Amino acid sequence: MADLVDSMLDLMRRLPPTRTEENISSLISICPDYADDLLGSVDQPLQLKTDRATGREYLALSIPRQIALVQRKRPVFQRTVSTPKLRKLEISPNETFDTHRKMYYEGGVSSVYLWDLDDGGLAGVVLLKKMTSTEPSRESGTLFTSSRPQNEAIKHITSTIMLQHTMRRMLEHNREVTLGDGMTRQTEQDRPIHN
Repeated sequence: MADLVDSMLDLMRRLPPTRTEENISSLISICPDYADDLLGSVDQPLQLKTDRATGREYLALSIPRQIALVQRKRPVFQRTVSTPKLRKLEISPNETFDTHRKMYYEGGVSSVYLWDLDDGGLAGVVLLKKMTSTEPSRESGTLFTSSRPQNEAIKHITSTIMLQHTMRRMLEHNREVTLGDGMTRQTEQDRPIHN
């Protein structure tokens, strides 16, 4: 099992980063039993969508790698639609990160999503994406969870950054070269709660 997953991941490292979604779909159709392992190990580009009611762009929330990594420790992602209370809580962080996006990304799109955990805690993800034709595209996703089992607070943060750059140069056969890479970092803290 591990050898097959390692082989699929090795193949993904050698395939063009601009076709990640297509390549993952092909591998899953060949080996459907390993879909969770593959989806939990390969970062995919964030999907840009437009809200029909407002015309505003947002980043669609699928289950990115960081959420899959946390799920292996404890299930956290059960959200399909925000509850009214959480939707109200999402508005302020969305406005805050929209300002952050404008200042530090100088454009792009940001989205923040929150959901309740089964143990009464809270989880969320902050997504940022900037794509231009003249500079590398940048994407980042930060997942955070906070739970309170038995007089203890557990905070878990996972951040992923992906870069992609396509260079169109007059090479021997007028080809373009696409380079892409990503980095993920995690931290978790357990703290006692004193009354």
